[in-house]
Amino acid sequence: MVTVTVRDVEARQEAAQYGGSKAERDVGPPTEPARAAEDAGKAEERRQDENWLADPEDAALAAEVISPSEKSRDIRDKADWYAVARVPVLLVIDPRKATWTLHTRPDDGAYQDVLPGKFGEPVPLPEPLHGDVATGDFPVYG
Repeated sequence: MVTVTVRDVEARQEAAQYGGSKAERDVGPPTEPARAAEDAGKAEERRQDENWLADPEDAALAAEVISPSEKSRDIRDKADWYAVARVPVLLVIDPRKATWTLHTRPDDGAYQDVLPGKFGEPVPLPEPLHGDVATGDFPVYG
């Protein structure tokens, strides 16, 4: 089961405010699909290797937290970027509007299924991830 916590969202907010975490500033933009979340079994193996960036095809899910200044076009472009990289599940969290969007089934550079929701509604993860992501405690931008 994948869990996105309030701490994860707050860390992303702080990173967006200050130009990204140290690792993000050193290796590239935080939205790079190659750095998407990867299968836990492969994560440790990759950490042992100096090449710790994940292959997008190894990712089970990527999560994007929208910054306060992000433009709608940028958000659409990022979703397309993940789809081109064939990341099977993309969860876009928008604290500006207290909404989330689950993108699944990438094909031909676009996600075929898009499910919108509001904070407080669980995000139903598709197979093989199983379970829901609770969003009731996600903070919104002030």
